[in-house]
Amino acid sequence: MFPISFVLPVTLAGWYLGRWPALAVATGLVGTRLTMVIAWDVQQFTTPVAIANALIRLIVLALLGYLVNKTAQQQRALSARLASLEGLLPICSACRKIRAEDGTWETVEEFISARSEARFTPGQCEPCGRLYQPGAFTREE
Repeated sequence: MFPISFVLPVTLAGWYLGRWPALAVATGLVGTRLTMVIAWDVQQFTTPVAIANALIRLIVLALLGYLVNKTAQQQRALSARLASLEGLLPICSACRKIRAEDGTWETVEEFISARSEARFTPGQCEPCGRLYQPGAFTREE
């Protein structure tokens, strides 16, 4: 007999307040239920069985609060990471540098490397190779 109504408060506490508040809510709910079962002397359970059930409930709800909090943290981190490379970027039409939040101008490579895990390696496309190194890009036919 797991009280499903305990899931929503623990989930909300884990998502919005954190791991420890979720554990506190779970402990409070399980403790209140255990107190009522013992105080009202419900004949359905003996005291050791009621305590064992309370411990199982507490473990399950604490794990739920922990997992929900972990998921919330990952979701927030992902949202922050996506926000760093979204939107309009002010870019110079002449030199192609991007204006950072602090007003400094950075090359496209510096800007993207600082805000993501992308790294740049030197290379040359075929049209530029034909223009700047005509001998290197001759086609054998």
